[in-house]
Amino acid sequence: MKLTEAEIKRVAQLARINLNQEEIISYGQEITNILTWIEQLNDIDVSHICLTDLVPQETMSERPDVPNTDSMVDAILENAPQSSFNMFSVPKMVE
Repeated sequence: MKLTEAEIKRVAQLARINLNQEEIISYGQEITNILTWIEQLNDIDVSHICLTDLVPQETMSERPDVPNTDSMVDAILENAPQSSFNMFSVPKMVE
C-alpha cells in the first residue's frame, strides 16, 4: 500500500510534525514498507490455531463484599524506616 504525498502530509499534521520535502519522501517510504509488511500478515493461515480469547466457563469463588474496619496502619508502618503521626517520614526534597 503506497501512501500519497497528501496522505503523508495529513498524518504529519495530525501528529503535529513539521516535515520538509526530503523528510516527506523518506518517511513515506518507511510507512509504505511498514504497511506492506503488515499486509503480508494477512497471507498467514491461522485457521488451525485455537482461539485464546475465550474465557473459561468455570465459576470463581466469591466472598462477601463487606467493608474492612481493621486498622493496618501499625503493620504498614513497621516497614517504614521513619514514621511520625502515623505516616511515613521522608527527607525534604525541595527547598
